[in-house]
Amino acid sequence: MGKMMETKLTISEWEHMFQNFQAGGVMDWLRKNYGDSKARILERVCNFKKLLAEAKRDAVFDSSAKTIIGRTPCRARVFGGHTDFKGCGGYLINLAGNLEMIYLAQKRKDRKVILRNMNPEFKACEFSLDDWDVKPADEIITTEDWDRWCTDVEKRKKQEFTELLKKHKAGSVPGGEFNEKWRNLREKNWQEFVKGLAAFLQTEIGDPGGAIRKKLNGFKALFWSEIPMGWGLSSSSALVMCIAQIFNTLFHLDLTENEMVNLGYCEHYNGTRGGMNDHASIIKGISGRILLMRSFPEEIVESAKFPKGVSLFLVDSGVKRSQAPEMSEKFKREGIKDSAVILARTGIGYALASLWIRHHFPEYRESLELSAEQSNDAYGLLREFNKTGQINFNSENKRTEAIYRVLKKIPKRITKDELLSEMPEFKEELEALFVTHPAPAGGYRLRGMALYGIAENKRGFEYIKCAASGDFEGMKELMRISHNGDRVARYEFDDQGNPTEKPFNSRITDEDLDIWMNNLEQNPVWQKPGFFERSIERVDLLCDLIDNYFGEAATARISAAGLGGAVTVLAKSDYAEKIRGFLLKKGYESIPPLIPSPGASIAAV
Repeated sequence: MGKMMETKLTISEWEHMFQNFQAGGVMDWLRKNYGDSKARILERVCNFKKLLAEAKRDAVFDSSAKTIIGRTPCRARVFGGHTDFKGCGGYLINLAGNLEMIYLAQKRKDRKVILRNMNPEFKACEFSLDDWDVKPADEIITTEDWDRWCTDVEKRKKQEFTELLKKHKAGSVPGGEFNEKWRNLREKNWQEFVKGLAAFLQTEIGDPGGAIRKKLNGFKALFWSEIPMGWGLSSSSALVMCIAQIFNTLFHLDLTENEMVNLGYCEHYNGTRGGMNDHASIIKGISGRILLMRSFPEEIVESAKFPKGVSLFLVDSGVKRSQAPEMSEKFKREGIKDSAVILARTGIGYALASLWIRHHFPEYRESLELSAEQSNDAYGLLREFNKTGQINFNSENKRTEAIYRVLKKIPKRITKDELLSEMPEFKEELEALFVTHPAPAGGYRLRGMALYGIAENKRGFEYIKCAASGDFEGMKELMRISHNGDRVARYEFDDQGNPTEKPFNSRITDEDLDIWMNNLEQNPVWQKPGFFERSIERVDLLCDLIDNYFGEAATARISAAGLGGAVTVLAKSDYAEKIRGFLLKKGYESIPPLIPSPGASIAAV
């Protein structure tokens, strides 16, 4: 992105630009973002014209005021899962997709933010940058401070809701007023993502001098989006990056690409804990290419053209991540009713494992600490066991043996109290991790999560090599192994297509590790799934259905955060529409194959 280029015209002037786009002006920007396809450019021009017409009808917007226009693509996970968390710093393969969010925005002189959306599902809303849940009163210098403040905000909102409910039941708050306040307090509506970013910009994280905060005022904005929610396409991160561009452009914050990406920490405000990799892909996307990306800091390590004759598309599992009754039977047996608990507790698994390794293996401690210092992460990073990491080994066999030796020392399960007792020198770091969620009664499954993270990192490098060489079979094998690391169930089908659940065991025993260490050549780390427990039974059923009927031409794995949502299908292009049609008859909706697209940008003429 560099120094952001943008054009500020009035709404009427923008309308003229898009009405006469073929004559020049905005055409260069359109081609840069949408390629040379006349049909695609015309479709996008129509979308921008509708956005401008809606703004003209809305009295909130001033038709004579200078206005910015921009676009933000979705983020699609091509390969890899759950490694862009604290303690891992892992390698994922993403693309910025052709589904996008567009917007226009105007500056305000006061501190009010006014939001409008062309989708009636997203109600008009407004707030002040000085509201208690937007302007932190506490000193927030580190991301751990930020997490604590976000948790406190959530607790206060829950308390306010409890008090409101009591007053409503006592008759002192009428039904209409109660319903309005209930929506404001309890609904995770879209303004919360905007509030989160506004609040994050008003902390001292990355801005110790307060220069950014001194520049901030309010704005008014109108949005339109074609990114489906809950499909693992980072619709929330796309919104956050739209808002980041608006603040950055209207108030001349001069944020770099990496500083824009780091604003993604604001999603901790909503409990989504979106990985910074999502935001990096949205900002740094490259037309026609998939991106192998590292976390902490977010960087593009390699890129490759997506192979000809291969397609990638998403299929909706029919289960939203927030639908607790549809969650895995395993989680329900543990008494978990909120998917956010699982997201939080698995999200810290790598950090716990990294601390454990630093405590028990002094020979690796310095390398892990060095990487942590470089990446501003306080826990160490499991990626250092990769060939590209700080830990040096004489051969790949030595590296593999060391990884299995380390894993054997990591407990299969361990409780919060046991971790605190075992590693008192990391008490502060551990408590910062534990504050985000109630600890699992049965303990954290550290060994399986550590193996998943280390192996998934290695699989990322294998996948980009396969993609670059057009090795579809290799890509397919890696996808299947990767999903096995998320599985909670496995299904087989009879001749009539009826599924039967089969036993599935993901535990990694000491005996398994001994066998692997005795035959290193036949047991490379990338072939070991590990266990991260982000799938659910119905998602596993969908993946196995695709493998059963189209295994020679396609495979699938759970997409993005998991616990519902979509699955990503990798298929030979000749089979893509046949598979989509078959799944539609089975009740599964899908989106057409995705096109790697450029990253987010502000319109320039």
